[in-house]
Amino acid sequence: SSGINAEYGDLQKVQPYAVLEIVGPNNSIRTKVQETKTLRRPTSMQWKNQTYEFKLNEMLKRCQDDLSNLSLRVDFYHHNGVFREGTFLGEVLANLANVSDTWSDRWYFLCPKMSDIVLQPNHDLGSLRLRIEYKEDHILPNTHYQPLLQLLLDSLDKPQEIETSVIVLISTLFNEQLINIAQSLVRIFLHLNRVEELLLCLTDLDMSKTSNPNTLFRANSLATKGVDELMKMIGRPYLRGVLKPTLDKIHKENLPCEIDPARLRSNDTLDCNLNNLTQSIDGVYSAIVNSGGNCPYTLSSLFSNLQKQAVNRFPDVEEIQYTAVSGFVFLRLFAPAILNPKLFQLQYRRPNRETSRTLTLVSKVIQSLGNLDTHQAGKEKYMEAISQRVLDMKHVNGVKRFLEDVCVTERKTDESCTNCAKEGTLVEYRVTGITGREYSKRKKLYPLSETGLT
Repeated sequence: SSGINAEYGDLQKVQPYAVLEIVGPNNSIRTKVQETKTLRRPTSMQWKNQTYEFKLNEMLKRCQDDLSNLSLRVDFYHHNGVFREGTFLGEVLANLANVSDTWSDRWYFLCPKMSDIVLQPNHDLGSLRLRIEYKEDHILPNTHYQPLLQLLLDSLDKPQEIETSVIVLISTLFNEQLINIAQSLVRIFLHLNRVEELLLCLTDLDMSKTSNPNTLFRANSLATKGVDELMKMIGRPYLRGVLKPTLDKIHKENLPCEIDPARLRSNDTLDCNLNNLTQSIDGVYSAIVNSGGNCPYTLSSLFSNLQKQAVNRFPDVEEIQYTAVSGFVFLRLFAPAILNPKLFQLQYRRPNRETSRTLTLVSKVIQSLGNLDTHQAGKEKYMEAISQRVLDMKHVNGVKRFLEDVCVTERKTDESCTNCAKEGTLVEYRVTGITGREYSKRKKLYPLSETGLT
């Protein structure tokens, strides 16, 4: 289920969370319980962008493959800080009989505990909207996929016909699933040691459709998403080694770096904050420009050939050999990772408001440097002062030297998960507090290879 939405009385008096599970007839069988986050001081009772998945293989076997024997049970609680389970608010029991492979979006009245949804509900408890989807994935032996694999491989045998290949046709027909398609293709061709060949065919196709070199690789296409996924798979240890020490320092020091006069606190001074921000930017900048030699070989080889493609395509465009690569390295890797380190596994917790603001400003400047820009970072007037300090030819030349180092393949090895068998998230729980109700949860992405978890 995803996108839980509820209506319940006075929002100022409730800190809600929901507990979900799939149950069989008379609760005889059930899945592992999943729990939403607690909404602290909510302005609306919505759990946005949260999806909870249940695997039903074993349960369906015990229910004669009949979905009508299964129901989604959602218990709704108020976290009162006293009892482990909190205060019970109501329950929904939604039968899965009418759920298809498209999203089912319905409102249900909350009922007393352990009641059946078909009984007359107590309307005073409120109501809950659930968005439910049921999918069946049939995984067949490898031999069944060989014809499809051969079609994918045939797409690379005639690069000049890549636009009409199966790979491009699939991405065109299912454009809304572009990220999933790119991720699957990169994994397949990485396993076959032909991922660079695939991505260069796709980037060449993108270049042939680009008339303005300033917009090269700025749109979301199969090529850009494919390079994105490869950078995440191969470049994760590299990214962590480059940014984590500096970001840890920024989080630990938590210095005031606000330079917008409208946002300054009464005890802050603009000059002091400007110095703090300059110090943070210099730390991140130095970590990046001195790391070119550590870039994994697979990425360096790809970017080196990408440079050659761009120069051949736009021979008269100045600095195209730099901007073709920086569009990926800075705009799609470093800048987003600085802006949201938790998403890139660089931090375990979301930064506080002040640190988050600092990272936003640092990310803006780093992105401008990645564009080889010596003008202003951002359109805001308050960015002029920091731009004058950082956006100069000295820093831009440092970025150029870094991009040249990134594209050098000699004496580089891959410390990546090229032989990755499976990749997934492990969740670490630590119970805290006197009642045991509070706990901290950390999600970490681990690739599983022949040597273990890394």
